[in-house]
Amino acid sequence: ESQLSALKKKFSSLDQMIDTGNSIVDGILNYGSNKAGSLGISINFNLWLDTDLNISPVDLYIIIGNTMDNAIEACDAFPAGHKPSISCTLRQKNHVLLYEISNPIPQVSVKKAGVIHGYGLENVKECVNRNNGFISVKTENDIFCVSITLNV
Repeated sequence: ESQLSALKKKFSSLDQMIDTGNSIVDGILNYGSNKAGSLGISINFNLWLDTDLNISPVDLYIIIGNTMDNAIEACDAFPAGHKPSISCTLRQKNHVLLYEISNPIPQVSVKKAGVIHGYGLENVKECVNRNNGFISVKTENDIFCVSITLNV
């Protein structure tokens, strides 16, 4: 019985693993999901993509990693027990990749004193432009949303 319990515990973590078939994307999304989960924040994923994307791993990290970190930081500013969820869509159709991440905006500032802010999203914009993509950053009904379309 104790061995079965230990096995169930080990396999339960597999339910939380993201497996899109693209190891780079999986690593970035799993890291973000684990980081959010450790803070009590859930991420609702909508994923569908090919195993191979014609975009560099560094650019994928810049785009997905920066925006996911920003969303997690914003949601972490909400009071404990009231952490909102993040919505993350990454879908590919033919050679077009749509990435969208949105999160509620906290009423308090999430900027920490002495920490440099504002370069992450600029790096994302540069990366999207370098890959001949389009980016939209908007705030509506207290929801911050970044939408990116790339030809891959």
